[in-house]
Amino acid sequence: MKIGVDLHGVIDSDPDLFKKIMTLKNRDVYIISGPPKTEIIAELEALGIKKELHYKEVYSIVDFLKERGVEMWQDENGRWWSNEEDWLSSKAKICDKLSLSYMLDDKDMYRPAFDDIKTEFVLYYKE
Repeated sequence: MKIGVDLHGVIDSDPDLFKKIMTLKNRDVYIISGPPKTEIIAELEALGIKKELHYKEVYSIVDFLKERGVEMWQDENGRWWSNEEDWLSSKAKICDKLSLSYMLDDKDMYRPAFDDIKTEFVLYYKE
């Protein structure tokens, strides 16, 4: 089974739980999150989450959109932005390209983009 997991609001909400989940057999985990790949990897390393042990690869919405020439900008806090349609459809496009079975995310705003692909969107919620 191949699954995508978001970093912010999912993995970082309970790193110890996700370390256990991501080391289960017969699964390939792909981290799909917003920031540039280098930032995602640094955050995962700080949480003790390691490539090959916990996940197969990292995919960044920012990098994905930049590679496609989508106009992007940073706000005064360094957060990346693009038009909403491009941003919200990116995770589904990445999942579809990777032929993932599931995408686990805490933001339901991504769900509509999954309607026309095989990847099932799973909303993660933690109190």
